[in-house]
This record gives sequence, C-alpha cells and structure tokens, in this order.
Amino acid sequence: MNLLRLSVPSSVMILWATIGICADLKDVVPGDSQSSAVTSPENPDRHHTEDHKLLVDAQQHCVFMTERQRPDDNAARITLKPNHRYQISVSGEAFLSSHTKSKADPFPGVTVFYCTNEQDGFATRTKVLKPGDQISFVSPKRQGKALFLSAFFLDYWAESPNRGRYELAIQAEPVKRPKQRHSKYADRLLNINFGREPRSSEYNGVIGANCDVWTLIDVGEQHKVGLPFADGTGPDVEVKFSRNDGEWGIADHFGVCHAYLYHNCRCVDLSVTLNYLPHGTYDVYVCAHGDAPDQNAAIEILSGDHLFAGKSTLNDGSWAFRSQELTEGNQYVKYTIDVEAGSPVVITSKRDGSNLSMFNAIQLKRLK
Repeated sequence: MNLLRLSVPSSVMILWATIGICADLKDVVPGDSQSSAVTSPENPDRHHTEDHKLLVDAQQHCVFMTERQRPDDNAARITLKPNHRYQISVSGEAFLSSHTKSKADPFPGVTVFYCTNEQDGFATRTKVLKPGDQISFVSPKRQGKALFLSAFFLDYWAESPNRGRYELAIQAEPVKRPKQRHSKYADRLLNINFGREPRSSEYNGVIGANCDVWTLIDVGEQHKVGLPFADGTGPDVEVKFSRNDGEWGIADHFGVCHAYLYHNCRCVDLSVTLNYLPHGTYDVYVCAHGDAPDQNAAIEILSGDHLFAGKSTLNDGSWAFRSQELTEGNQYVKYTIDVEAGSPVVITSKRDGSNLSMFNAIQLKRLK
C-alpha cells in the first residue's frame, strides 16, 4: 500500500486512518478491546445496520517516524463490508505530552484515507477530521480482497509520553439495490464479452441494460455451449473461438470493452463461430480494439454464403478509442445480417493497423 509522504514538524502529530485493500492486513478479532460491533436497536436485524466503535490509543496505536515500523504493525483496524454505506464520527482527546491545561499538546486531528465506489467503482479519498466532524461514503462492491479501516497515531519521537485516545464511531448499512429490469428486447439479444468481467461490475454495452446477461469467454477458452439471451432464457447458442493465449485491457475504460483477447504469435486473425442462432435479421455490434492507436481491426462476418465486410475500428493515430462513450467506427462496428436456420455465423477480426487481432465484445440483436 502506498502511503502519503508527509513533511511534518516534530511537534505536529497526525492520526492517520487508512481504509485500503491490503492483503497483508489482519482482521480485528471479534471481542477485541479495539473494536466492537452491535446491531442498532432502532433497526431490526433484517435491516443489517451495524454500529462499530474503533478505539485508537495514543500509546498502543502509534507509529514513530524514527523507528523502522510498518503502519500496520501498531494499527487499530476493522474489516469493512463491500457495498455498504458508512458514516464515521470522531470524538475523544489525545495528547503528545503529559502536560495539561494551557500547556497541553493535543493531536491536531485525524486524517482519513478511504476507498469509495466512485469513478470506476473504486477510488480513494482523503479528509482531515477534528473531534465532532463526520464523513459518509459507500464502500466498493469488489470482494476479491478484504476491505479494511485502520487507524494509528503518527509521532516523531519514540520517547513521547503520549496519552488519551480517539473513538471512531462507525455506522454501516448495506446499500439497497434499486430494482433492475432487463432491456425490453433482452429476449432476443445475445451478449458476449472477452477476457474478464467489466472493471466497473456493470455491463454497459453498446445496447441493452446493465443487468442484462452476458457470456464471458476467458483467455484460452475455445468452446462454450448453452449461451443464453440477455434475459437468461434460451436459445442455447454454441460458440467456437479460435486459439488465443493473450489478454490485455484498454486504459481508462471500465465496461465490457475494457478487456480483449488476442494471440501472442501476432500472426493470425481471430474468429468467432456461432452455431444454432435462431433464424432472422440481426444487428451485430463487434467491439475490437487494442490499447494502442494502431491496434484496430477490420471486421468481416460470414453468414451462410453472404460475406459482410468493409468496416474497421478506429485507426487515426489518436487515443479516442479510450473514451468511455462507445461510438460506431471508434471502438466497434455494426452490421445488419440475415441468418438462415442451421447456418453458422463466423465473425473475423482481421489485423489492420498492426499485427494484432483481437475481440473485446460482441452483441447480436434479432430484429425479426
């Protein structure tokens, strides 16, 4: 974990509260004197509202700048739950010396470094709070690593007779998810994304709704059956994917077109074959772009005996393909094709501006 580098006079001490995704941090043991959690009596258990008290002692939980210490070694900490709304209030008194009254040397405040669900679903923010202040935030949805809140005093001299403590009153409740609906044409929309789940945990494709169903093709995969439509029902489409062994992502992009698959030999054009599509007319959206201006693709679609070709993703020397907004001719191309019953559809990503062929995402919407 990267820490802020502070230039602090020896007489100025800061309590630094850190919320981070840190694999090496240890949880507070239930019942530890540092932390306690109870269900709020004003809220029934079904609301899952919890009140935590994190006690930070000026001696026990102090990191000294003259000592070789990790901040985590002496920190008071508590585990956070993903996708919860937190409200933190600070109270108490803590001092840098044994003096009292007018000669007392209090800590100036608490610095809170915390992660939120802002931006792409994970961001960090910093605030300095005095006793009586409070902040609120929503924790990220990510659950791959533990989320922590840790707090410690920062002092220069190890011999300082620190005294007192701060109390962080923490109230947490799960974020209520609004009722989501599939897109109105989800029963005839097929979605495929390549490489990994969206970084934002939201499937914001060219068309459709965030809660629509997608099928993920991971690196190395070449065959899947039973692909559903966006509403989770049939038609049990089969997909075959050419050999691939590379995975990368587009910087600053967080949706389904962020990740893409390719072949490291950079000597082949990747293709996707779809079998058992219901017959009809389809709008086909193919997102195919790497993370460099010249890493675009020329897309061809073979449906039965009909070849659809002539469209490519962006290759103008700019970095416009990193835009969050998906536009035709930039990150994706669109064709309207006819599919005969029992006839396969082969989508090929041909190397164009570079020697790289790739797929980010494919969407097929049956019109009739």
